[in-house]
Amino acid sequence: MPHVNLDCLQVESGESSFNTTPFDNFRDQMTKVTEDGGVRKKIIHEGVGSVVPPNGVVYIHYNSYLELEEVPFDTSYLRCTKPLRFQLGIGGLYPGFELSVLTMKKGEKSQFLIDHAYAFGKMGSPPRVPPNATLLVEIELLNFVDCGAIADEKLMTDDDRKKFAGAYKAALGFHALGNDYFKDNNIPAAVENYRKAETLLTGCVMHNDEEETQQKKLLMKIYVNLCICYNTPKMKAPGKVCLIAKDATLTSPTDARRNAKLHFNWGKALLALNDFKKAADHLKLALSLQPSSVEISEKLKTLEQKKIKYYEHEKISYKKALKLNSSQKAQTGTSKEPEFEKLIKSQLEEFCASSESSIRLPPRLTKDEKDLCRKLAHQLGLSFQEVVSDKCVISITK
Repeated sequence: MPHVNLDCLQVESGESSFNTTPFDNFRDQMTKVTEDGGVRKKIIHEGVGSVVPPNGVVYIHYNSYLELEEVPFDTSYLRCTKPLRFQLGIGGLYPGFELSVLTMKKGEKSQFLIDHAYAFGKMGSPPRVPPNATLLVEIELLNFVDCGAIADEKLMTDDDRKKFAGAYKAALGFHALGNDYFKDNNIPAAVENYRKAETLLTGCVMHNDEEETQQKKLLMKIYVNLCICYNTPKMKAPGKVCLIAKDATLTSPTDARRNAKLHFNWGKALLALNDFKKAADHLKLALSLQPSSVEISEKLKTLEQKKIKYYEHEKISYKKALKLNSSQKAQTGTSKEPEFEKLIKSQLEEFCASSESSIRLPPRLTKDEKDLCRKLAHQLGLSFQEVVSDKCVISITK
């Protein structure tokens, strides 16, 4: 049976076994985590690197045992295959568990004996944890994210926020936490933490070129990450992407121009806004920076397909509004039918009588259609203007 721990049972033979409990035997083999010995530790598998920082985010698996019970009363392994995610320092774990995790390194697996005073207290946690229960907890630390500096941000005064060193350190913490939330697909939380990092970096004062370079480099990462977040299906905010991309360009024009991710996401947002020409400009620039990118190449193909459909739909919609028989027009190959002329003339006469100063005609009209519209406009004393940029716009003005 998985996760059974027979060491929690009284299975020893000999006289000493009657005078000690299984947890007493554990206690003798462990080192103190707290000065009073209320939390003790035994390493099963050594980890690497530094220990978990306060306020860090940890990814763990664990088993929790009661004395004389070999089956865990709580285990993460059976609840989910992925490790559980916890942020330290916000009260999400009972004290002894958090103190235990704070002693660990990445990849470490250890056992901890936690006295009731550091666990669920005198009352326990019915029905699973009885009163005054000491717990044996086996914890495996798979990974952690160092965002501990965010705790310092809460204590910062207005003057502290203006100092680069403290603000930059806290911004790194929020940036790391934002990245972690993004990996967990919690996009709103990622955006919130990226914004906090941005506020700190834009509000502090740099005193030399090195600090300014550090600030711009981290800001660029944050702006690109925000663009990615606002482009996700969960957010769908292409307008915000464009504003943030402009901020990135203003912050560091040279670095912004060289950033393929920035221009890809900018182009992606502009495509969502049907600004095809500008979208193509940014996507082509992104592709020039990353020529082997399949994703960018595919997005350019999508742009061309969407542009064709968009203009066709726009033309069809306008013709439907004018009650134009498009099938008849396709057969005759001319646009000078009396019905078309009558409808356009009626629309222009209504425009003359209205308070409007200008109206727009549909794009993609044929040459015959344009000539007819120009003729009718002049007959009514109106101005006909055709502007060609990323798309043809025909306007009639008084």
